[in-house]
Amino acid sequence: MSTANNGPEEIPARKAPAAQPEKQAVIGEWSEIRVQGKLPERRSNHAAFIQNASRNYFYIHGGRDLKEGALDNLWRIDLDGVQALKDDPNRDVEWEPIKTTGASPGKISHHQCVCIDDIMILIGGQ
Repeated sequence: MSTANNGPEEIPARKAPAAQPEKQAVIGEWSEIRVQGKLPERRSNHAAFIQNASRNYFYIHGGRDLKEGALDNLWRIDLDGVQALKDDPNRDVEWEPIKTTGASPGKISHHQCVCIDDIMILIGGQ
């Protein structure tokens, strides 16, 4: 028994497997914190860094305010205190303005900072 060849054999279409959601590590979740006291001026184009010498501090330096222009100041907040706010929202955690010594870079923005031990190195900027 023979059959006629009427062109290429048709292969039934297969359904593509459903896309699997991308798996991502869950590290934490976003949350807003409210601290007491004076806050740093609003700013953009500032440098931020963490210094882990004896305590865990987060620093911001310089930057640009829309009205004031470039800034010349350094602020820090204790990250251990910020972490403790999760358990005690009334804990006293404040930003602290830091007085620096030596020659200042002046009002600066668009720069980077890095810490080596207890020394902060400022790079670039305008």
